[in-house]
Amino acid sequence: MYTHWKTATTISAVIHELTGMKYSVCLHANEIYAEKWIANWRFINAEEIIVNNTYNKHYFNLITNYKYKNRIRVIRNIPPKIDKNFTHRGAVRSPLNLLSLGRLIHFKDHPTLLNACKIMSDNGLDFKLVIGGEGDSHQVIQSLSKDLKIESNIKMIGSYNEDDLWDLFQNADLFIHASGIGPGGTRDGLPNVIIEAMMACVPVISTYISSIPEAIENEKDGLLIPEKNPEALYEAIIRLISDNHLYETISRNSSIKAQKIFNKTDTIKKLKNMINKS
Repeated sequence: MYTHWKTATTISAVIHELTGMKYSVCLHANEIYAEKWIANWRFINAEEIIVNNTYNKHYFNLITNYKYKNRIRVIRNIPPKIDKNFTHRGAVRSPLNLLSLGRLIHFKDHPTLLNACKIMSDNGLDFKLVIGGEGDSHQVIQSLSKDLKIESNIKMIGSYNEDDLWDLFQNADLFIHASGIGPGGTRDGLPNVIIEAMMACVPVISTYISSIPEAIENEKDGLLIPEKNPEALYEAIIRLISDNHLYETISRNSSIKAQKIFNKTDTIKKLKNMINKS
């Protein structure tokens, strides 16, 4: 059995106790970061413990006192299928098109993004921000946009499918992911949407949270800023608007980096080896 966190992991551990069937588990992001106590019986008999980025491996080792260090390893997500051809970009357009995609949830920190947009508006910049996704923060985003008097610059599109995704990237100049650490330690691991943006040659601005720096080397594959810092986000946006060479370099490098890290053939090979070994 190869199961994922929480209920599935519990079920596989119970089935192992009843039948002796071998099993491995896969750990995600908030299921690790928000845990206050690890039920060791879920993992003590697991053949392998899989994570999809190095920060998850590091964090799980810390909260389990390295008890499973010889059984935990990284197998990355399979990258998405792209049905369009993307080439690197040379400069932003006018008006500037910003894009933010993903769950509308507190640790994605949309208020930081909106406050950076307020600074842009106050400085007379012509821009549009498209926000895609669904979640509990929807009303907060709408209300804050109105309070900041930038609602005319913001377009919320709700849920989107895979066909929409690549069109959204094609129409974007910058992808913003203002990820932060939320209450109880909740946070991103390495958001798939960042990798997807990089594959589409869209320069990404994000934060130093979790394994995001594993995908983005600051000033080479994207720009990284401190979390919860609208001024730093604004300055990063201005920098990419003003520096065509940096913008083009990041656009080119990001696609190369994403394809190197997220290699479908390598991932499938590792999964097959894990299953065959069991």
